[in-house]
Order: sequence, then C-alpha cells, then structure tokens
Amino acid sequence: MSALIQKVPRRLGELLGPEGTVEFVDFLNRSFGQSHSSTIEVVTDRFERRLSEESSKLRLEMSELRSEFRSEFLKVRAEFSDLKADFADHRADIKSEISEIHKAISLQTKWILGVAIGSIGVFSIIVKF
Repeated sequence: MSALIQKVPRRLGELLGPEGTVEFVDFLNRSFGQSHSSTIEVVTDRFERRLSEESSKLRLEMSELRSEFRSEFLKVRAEFSDLKADFADHRADIKSEISEIHKAISLQTKWILGVAIGSIGVFSIIVKF
C-alpha cells in the first residue's frame, strides 16, 4: 500500500526535526493503514452479514411463492377434474337423448311402413271393386 501521507506542514517539520518528521510520517501511515484495513474488515463483515440476511429473506419469499403456486395449481387441477366429470355427465346425457331419438325414429319408421303397407292393401281392394 502506498504512503497516504508523504510530507507534513513546514512548521510541524521544523518542530519535529528531520528524523522526527520521518518517524511521524511513518507512524501516521502505519496508523492510517491499520485503520484502513480494520475499516475494510468491518465493512466486509457487515456486507457479508447483510448479504446473508437478504439471501435468507429471498429464500423464504421464494419458498412461500412455491407453496402458493402449489396450492393454486392444486386448485386448478381440482377445477379441471370437476370440469372433466361435468363433461362426462353431459356426454352420458347426450348419449341417452340420442338413444331416445333413435327409438322414436325407429317407432315412426315402423308406423310409416305399416301405414304404407296398409294403404297398399286398402288401395288394392278399392281398385278391384
């Protein structure tokens, strides 16, 4: 690390002398260097702790979202199964109604055929006379 302080004010330099000035500058640089290092350590520790706290909060929120999604998906699945059951009921109703229609058509066809055969018989009797 480079020296933070390289020279001192002139008046202080005169009071301390050349050797005292060098020692004082070295002392200040060591002190500021140690202070700088300890400040970086404290800030790093605080940052790591804060980062850990925030990541824990994010994990918690993500797990809550997962559980919400799961419950919502379960609701949607239940609704789809209800719809599937409703469609099956409607399909059965439609099949029974179609069966009834076929029975009615069959009965009508029998009557029409019977009337046609009867008409032929009656018409042939009328034509003979």
